[in-house]
Amino acid sequence: MKEKLMPAQIKLFETTCFGPWLKVQHPNGDPLLCHLILQGMIDNVPPVGIATHPSDMWFHFPPAYTRFGREEFCLFTGLRFGRHDTFSEYTKHIPKASWPEQVFFDLADGQRVKVIDLKRSYEKLDFTMMSDIDVVRLCLLYVVDVGFSGRQDSQPISKDMLLLAENLDAWNLFPWGSYIWETTRKQLSASIVKRPHVHQNGVKYTLSGFVLPGSLLSMTGDKTVCKSSGISHSDGCGMG
Repeated sequence: MKEKLMPAQIKLFETTCFGPWLKVQHPNGDPLLCHLILQGMIDNVPPVGIATHPSDMWFHFPPAYTRFGREEFCLFTGLRFGRHDTFSEYTKHIPKASWPEQVFFDLADGQRVKVIDLKRSYEKLDFTMMSDIDVVRLCLLYVVDVGFSGRQDSQPISKDMLLLAENLDAWNLFPWGSYIWETTRKQLSASIVKRPHVHQNGVKYTLSGFVLPGSLLSMTGDKTVCKSSGISHSDGCGMG
């Protein structure tokens, strides 16, 4: 993405909550490493004495048990956590999203913007001929729906999300950590435990969404082995 943006657009993007991700050199992670880690996933409750949360994922790399949950995801991504099931708290002061008309101009009146339209605009538009803030809005939407969530081409873009992108201050306040964590957790937790056949050699499977933090477990495994006194499930780490 950084290669597509103009210097002023890069500077503006870096002021958003996703700004640090422009510096990530390998955003797709290592597929083989991710697969190796997922084979250590367990679906049973870890031993007594280790703190746990219903949304946690647990891995067993004998003799250690490693947790990957909200706190770890927050530390890896730096994104805010909080209530994410409604946009209204963040968009109630935004009357209208006018920017999509400048970016998705090939859509018929009243036609919903879909992920394929987002991809098409991102790939084909000349960013040098566009408003810097519209470019950043487009890129933020691309980062969330394509990069982090891995949504399918035919899926519509949320009108609430288009409205939220109208105001970058509101966009930055939204708890994207919670929003993206749910997608990531569902993808990772269902990948191996519910597909035992993928342990066999030569069998392929696909993960969509943001799975890079799962690969990072290999670099922090010794730090994520949790003892009952070493972790708190209060809304810390930027969660609110």
